[in-house]
Amino acid sequence: MKIWTIGLTIVVVTIIAGCQSKEDKALLEQVKARESAKMQLLQTPSRFIIPGKWDNYDKGILNTYSKATAIEFTNNSVFDVDEITGTMTYKDVSGNTIATVPFKTTGTIRAAQSIKLSVIAGEVSGNSQKALILVERVHIIGQ
Repeated sequence: MKIWTIGLTIVVVTIIAGCQSKEDKALLEQVKARESAKMQLLQTPSRFIIPGKWDNYDKGILNTYSKATAIEFTNNSVFDVDEITGTMTYKDVSGNTIATVPFKTTGTIRAAQSIKLSVIAGEVSGNSQKALILVERVHIIGQ
């Protein structure tokens, strides 16, 4: 009975004092770091999901129309993401804004991967050769 009392006292003292093993502290720090990275990705996805080249579809015969059909993205986060949404500002050859439209991707980008994803984006009147692409939201897979 005395051994149980001593063991219980040690457990109670450990809990009250907040003592943790080095392994427990390291694991807790890893969990905190992962949660922090997750929050940063959700709050400012444009810091981690970097757009690159994009495919332009021009269906015009007499007039010129531009529409993005795919965008290359690089995922610099430690999370797999999908459902990327944002805005795309089409620019003409001089860099003047033609129009800004929303876009949404189809497909998944794994952590630390670069891939071209199909996008659903608005069509604009004009010959767009450049674009400013801003990622505004992502969904973290498995979270």
